[in-house]
Order: sequence, then structure tokens, then C-alpha cells
Amino acid sequence: MPRLCVFFLTLLFLGNSIMAQIPVKLSISEKGTGHPLRLPVRLTTSDGQVLIPENAEIAEIYLEKDGIPRPDASIYVDGALEFDAPEGPLSCEVAGAFRYHFFKRTYPISKGRAEISIELTPWEIGERLRRKDLPTGDVALWTYSSGLDGCLQAFQIAIPEKYDPAVPIPLRFHLHGHGGGKNVAPYADRLDSAPRDPDMIRVSPICRGDTHYQGMGEYEFFEIYNGLQKALNIDLDRVMVEGYSMGGAGTWHLAGRFPYLFSAAFPHSGYLDYRVFLWTARGMDEEGRLYRDGGYGRIFRQVSGDRLDYWRKIRGLVIEDWQVPLYERQGTMDVLENTLNLPMLFSHGIYDMSIFGGVDIENSYRAWKRFQELGYPQKYFVELPKAGLGHGGRYTAMEGSAPFKEEQDLPPDMAAIQNNLRNARRDPWPRHVVLRTNTLEYNKNAWGELDALDRHWRDTLIDVELLDKGDLQIKTRNVKQFTLNLSPELVGNRCEIPVVVNRVFSETYAIPDNRLLTLRFDGKSWVQPEQRFPENPTKRHDLQGPILHAFHRPHLYVYSTDQAKETAENAAKTLRVTNGGWLCSLMPCSQQYHPLIRRESEVKPWEMENHHLIIFGLPDSSPLLSSRVERLPISYDPKSVQFGVRTVGGEHLEMLMIYPDPVQPDRYLVWCTPGVGKDVFAQLWHLPDFVVWENGKIVFTGFFDEEWQPRND
Repeated sequence: MPRLCVFFLTLLFLGNSIMAQIPVKLSISEKGTGHPLRLPVRLTTSDGQVLIPENAEIAEIYLEKDGIPRPDASIYVDGALEFDAPEGPLSCEVAGAFRYHFFKRTYPISKGRAEISIELTPWEIGERLRRKDLPTGDVALWTYSSGLDGCLQAFQIAIPEKYDPAVPIPLRFHLHGHGGGKNVAPYADRLDSAPRDPDMIRVSPICRGDTHYQGMGEYEFFEIYNGLQKALNIDLDRVMVEGYSMGGAGTWHLAGRFPYLFSAAFPHSGYLDYRVFLWTARGMDEEGRLYRDGGYGRIFRQVSGDRLDYWRKIRGLVIEDWQVPLYERQGTMDVLENTLNLPMLFSHGIYDMSIFGGVDIENSYRAWKRFQELGYPQKYFVELPKAGLGHGGRYTAMEGSAPFKEEQDLPPDMAAIQNNLRNARRDPWPRHVVLRTNTLEYNKNAWGELDALDRHWRDTLIDVELLDKGDLQIKTRNVKQFTLNLSPELVGNRCEIPVVVNRVFSETYAIPDNRLLTLRFDGKSWVQPEQRFPENPTKRHDLQGPILHAFHRPHLYVYSTDQAKETAENAAKTLRVTNGGWLCSLMPCSQQYHPLIRRESEVKPWEMENHHLIIFGLPDSSPLLSSRVERLPISYDPKSVQFGVRTVGGEHLEMLMIYPDPVQPDRYLVWCTPGVGKDVFAQLWHLPDFVVWENGKIVFTGFFDEEWQPRND
């Protein structure tokens, strides 16, 4: 039966039952604390109809294209919800995993029962699901409530029939392409096409849709990964990641930023360098044509209309010097050194181009060239001479012949390479580790971590090798402090270790009882600090900016006036549509995003304790801001903004900034003045720590330094 018909039948059922409706109050809280919870809930009547309370917010993945709720829709319950229900049994199912135990219970609704109180138990690490509770041998849909904003998320999972909770099992992630997020949403007719394997668990996450597996998408990937480790017995030394197109880009990203987590990576037809899109735009002729030679001869793709205007705009895009490191952070090309110990197989069709949703093979060419320069082992590239015709959109053959049939033409040894990498095991303690980055957001590789940089957004490198004689040979660039986990698996039970840094500094250090050796450069030598991190605010992992980073961790919107509320709601809508602007693909993308938005007078203490604060307002109307503003190293009024030695004047200035919360120094405070427009939030991906606007134009941008003080350059 068409879903639209089911929806109207649901309405008819509710209409016919109106005389028997009973007002019901549903409340959800955390067991032990009593704190109200914001979670997705499905309410089902005795005849199987989903009860959709009027004006309730419905999770986006449960909406049809025309906005009509699907028959199996869930709704968001923010602590409590009042609705009308017919007499009889009412089933309540809460999407709380992996934060809370699975919950599904039936309640009798009668005139004497008008309240349902649900207490959820937090799901702790180690509480694995029992074999009888698992859908093995087939593909299943699992949903959960994100810890970031309570938004309903979903993924497909295929657990082999032979799965034994007592035996660790390999895990393989399959990442969808652009526009494919709903291919793994709760659509039963798509479950049959999901990947499965008799020897390993296969998981296809949504990661909020078209997020390119960065930002909120990256957060969701790890929420799923960490949640699966709670629920199932995962062999952490055999975790693979693969994907095609945007999924290939996500694979590049995860492999380049978190290589120590995976045993193999398979990025197919993916992008990893924003400069390729600029290169593509500048290679287009005046009529909007791009040419490519391959196994079928020469073809071209013709761009026209709005898309041609778009690519001409990209051709003229000017990336300011201060924006370059923010763009580099979004790609993987500049951090391929990190994959030294990660086996990788990637492929690409020659005819693929970055025009109609394709990905230019130039991305893979550049990655392969870099791997050859590095001399890294276990890196394999397969060039497909007759493929890429479909991925790049419509094309025209120069000879004027009929359209070609795309062929993969995989080389004979391809299957052997795939099988070898499929069976590869991760080495959790490799003797040689390389970490390249420009931000402490990505500060770890295997047993090495960066604690502090000389300067953020500068090319940073630490190369650590345990030599056969037992010495540590270290190379650094732009590094102020690092920590090495010298576990017995790596160095045995040694109590001290000789260290050579940049070939000029040599010292033997005692290994602390916790096996964590921290070294800090004091300008002359590398010393062991008394404590790893100082008490005063410093840029460190998960507290390094820029502005958008606060939106990629659990956060709370707070407003105090109607104008501030409108700005907050506009910010949420814009981030839902744009994900903060351009990514390394230079493509805007949408995402499932429903942040907590609270009036300041209604914010609960535990909500502030567990979230970064995004405050929309001014100190004279916001007690939260007024209690903090004197401890911020800037000054603001609508006609004058001071950032370090720089003062900006104007008629009506608006400001957006990020800083460690003076009240909760381990969390962010983002201050957004009420007049900041939607266009600001549409470009957060390439904005720094501090931005001032006037009349819709940026008039000043700035970064804070490593001590969270205004940089004056």
C-alpha cells in the first residue's frame, strides 16, 4: 500500500476514534538522576498504527519527500509530551542506544491511567548484547539517539549467523556516497541491498547524511563505532573502512586522521584535495567543456546553465592565506604521511570528472604520487581505463558513437590484494609512527600524541621511531609538547629510555609509572613538565577552535530575547542545510541536525555542565554572558570591537567568537550577537576563532594564540 494512503488511513483511524481519546502525558528521565531526556520515541496503538501527536517534531529521516510522516515515524520528546491516545494498549519504543538501554514496553491506556513515566538506565561499557537478542544472518536497522544533540540516527548492520559473543569478530564499515544517506535510513525495501559477509560484521552508517564524514558526520561515525564496542565483541585489530565517491572521501578522511584504528582502508573514487576542484574549474574551456582520454578514446562533458555559473565562480575563488589551513584541515592530501602503517587499496575510473557529481581521478593520481614519494608499503592503486562514465554524469564521445558501456576491467591480481588486506591485522604498537597535522583537533597516531603546538594552523610534524638498539629517534616541526605511551607492549618493562630529538638534542628520561612520557620544549631543551597541562586556558585537543568545532561536540543553544531566539533558530536551519559551508569538495551539503534550543531562564544546571554553550545575545539581556564577559580578552559594542591591539569601528557591528568558558574551562563558550545573519553560519567551515561583520560583510577575522589570547598578526 502506498505510504501516502497509509498516512491518510492513520488520520481516518484517529478521526473515527476521537470520541475515545484520552489525554496522556509521557515523561522520560534518566534513572538515578531524574534528569529529563530529549529522545526519539515511537508510539504504536494496538492495531499497529503509529500515533503522531499534533505539532510534535518528527525525525527528518522519517519524513517523505513532501514532508508527510512515514508510517513508522518517531517523534522527539523533550523531557515530556502531552497527546491524545485511544483506550487500549499503547507501545512505547525509545531510541536511546547507545546511550541508554534498549526500551520497548506496552502500557494500558484507560481513563484511570493518563500518565506514562519512563526511566532509562545508562548503558555502560561492557554490557554486551546477548546472542538471542541479536538479528543474525540478515540485515537489520538499528537506530539511536545522538549524544551530540539528541537527533535520531540510524545505520544498517549485518551480523553473521555464526557470531559468538565470546569470540571477537572483524568489523567493516561501508560509507555511502553523496545523496545516499537515506539509502541506509529506515526503508525496508533497501535492506536487501546492504552489504553483508559471512565472516565479519558489516555496518552502513548514515552519519547525518551528506556531511562528508566530517564535523557532525565524524562525531556520528565514532558514536556508532564506540557503541558497537559496547554491544558486540569486536576484534579491534580487524576493523576496515571503505566507501565510494563521498564515501571514498570519508574513507580518505578517517584513514588519514585516525589510521591507528583500522587494519585496512578502501577509498574508491573519492576526493581528498580541495585544490583539485580549483584545478578542474580552471581546466574548463570557455564553453564549459572538459575533455578526457581513456580506454574508449576521448570524451567530453559539457557544463551549462547554473552549473556552469557555479564552476566559473569556483574558477575565480580566492582563498585568503589565513583560510588555507582551514581548507587543508578538511582534506587528507596534506596528511597522507599518517598512513605509514595502514594498508590501503584505492581505485578510480579514468573518465571520472568533478562536474555532475563526479570525482576527478586527479585526486587519486595525486595521492598515488605522494605515496610513491614517501615510499610507503602496502599502498595499492587501481586505475580503471573504461570506468567513470556514469559517476561524472552525461558525456559525449568525440567520435560521435553510441554511449559506451562502462567496464571495470579489474586487474587479475586485484582479488588477491583485496583478500590480503581483508585479512590484515592492525599493529597497535608499530615501531615507527608519523603524525602530520595543523591543529590539535587531530593530535594522535597510535602511541604518540601532540599536547601543544608552537603555533596553530602551521604545518606540524612529529616522527617517532623506536630503533633496534632501544633508542627513540624523534623529528619535530612546530611542536611545543608531546606525550608518548611507552607501554610494555612497545618497550617492555624498561624504567628509562634514551631520546634523540631532531639529531641535536639527546637525553635519557625516566619512564613514569603510568608509562606516559611527556616532553616540553622550553626554548633550549626538552624537559618533563610537572603536570601535563597547565591550569590556565591553553589550546589543547578538543579545546582548540575554530568556531565551528563547538557545533561538532555536544552543545546547547541559549537565548534571552525574541531577536536572539530568531537568530538561534536561523543558525540551526542554516547549519542543517549547509553544514557550515564548503568542504574540501567545495560542495555544500545538508545534514540531519536538531540542536537543543533553550530560553536562558529555562536552562537546567546539568544541561550546561554537559554541553558547550552557544549563547545568542548581549550582556545586558543575558545573565550568563554578563557573568563571563569581563573575563574574555576582547571588548564589544555595536560601534567598536577590540581584539588585541586591533580596534574595529563601525555603525552596527556584529560578532561571533569562540573561547574556553570562564565558568567551565574545559568547555567552549561561543558568543553570537543577535544580529548575525544566516550567511555567517553558511560559511563557518572556513572562519577562524573570532569574526566581525557589518552589513553582511566580514570586516575583521582573527585567531587566538596558544594561550587563548588575541593574535596580533
